[in-house]
Parts: sequence; C-alpha cells; structure tokens
Amino acid sequence: MRLFFAVPVPGTIKRAVIASIESSGLVSAPWRWVSADNFHITLKFLGETDPVLIKPLVAAGHSVAEMFSSFGTVYSRFGAFPGLNRPRVLFYGMDAGAGEMASLASAVDRAVEYLGFEREKRPFKPHLTIARVKTGLDPRVRGLLQDFADLPEGTSGVVDSFLLIRSILGRGGAEYEEIARFDLSSGRGQP
Repeated sequence: MRLFFAVPVPGTIKRAVIASIESSGLVSAPWRWVSADNFHITLKFLGETDPVLIKPLVAAGHSVAEMFSSFGTVYSRFGAFPGLNRPRVLFYGMDAGAGEMASLASAVDRAVEYLGFEREKRPFKPHLTIARVKTGLDPRVRGLLQDFADLPEGTSGVVDSFLLIRSILGRGGAEYEEIARFDLSSGRGQP
C-alpha cells in the first residue's frame, strides 16, 4: 500500500484556494487540478509499504507528535516546480509556519528511518499542491500563470495534527484514506 505522512489543510485555506482558482480564469486549463478534499502538505512520502509496518509507523507518528505543539501558518505565495516557465506542479507556499513545518517533517523523517525508509536528500519546501501539469503549456496559458494571484493577505490556519494516509490510485486520480491522526496540541514544544 502507498503511504505518506501529511498535514491536513483547514477549511479556511481550502476555501481561499478554491476562490483563487475560480477567479484565475484557468479552471479549464489542460492540467489535473487537485480536489480540495485531497489538499494536504506532504511531510514524508513513504511509497509502497508493507502493511506489517503500519503499527510501527503509527507508533513513530505518536512519538513525533509528543514533541510538538500546534503552530500557526500563513499561506500566500503562488508558485510552480521547477518554475513558471516549465511548471510540473502548481502550488501555494507558506510565509509563516514554514520553519515549524520543516521541523515537523524532519522529525518524521528521522522517526521512520529506523524502519528502513531512506532519509530525504532534498531540502523540505512546504507547499500545498493545487495542480499537476502533464503536458507542455500553450504560451497563452503560460502568460496567465505569470498573473495567477497570491492568496489574500492573512490566509492563515493552525496546524494541530498530522496524518498517516493511504493513497489508492485509480482512473479518476488518487483517493486518500486516513490511517491514523496524531494530535500536536498536547506536545511539549519543538525538538
């Protein structure tokens, strides 16, 4: 089964992102939009995982959650990986809370390493994926991307938990099943 750890996105953020997409004029663009129900911030992608590892992964998640308290985030910056000229992933980045999110991702990464999962080699960049671009872009669409709006100032939320999620791939895209939730609000502070 395909598993990953992720932070859920609050409803206020989801609504702001949907409003931004709808006002962009790009709703019918030739790429795959991520359903608002699937919005999340990936902390650690585990990939295909033996089901026998679920209990140890849940234990690792709980041990990480005990080290953290809830924290605030502010989303605003629109961006693309690897860049707006040849985008593969469209996203909104974080202005506030990125450091805390990176610390959480690093703690999860360290906690699952002993289970045989390789440590991340790339620096963690917290982002909310909104679309995946599968083909080359029409130059007119590329021009519209340059004008894609950032989220309104102060689009914020609170991270008070993270999840272990199973990704089930189908013809209509991925469906997500929550395996476990890890509450941060009773944490003792960041490591």
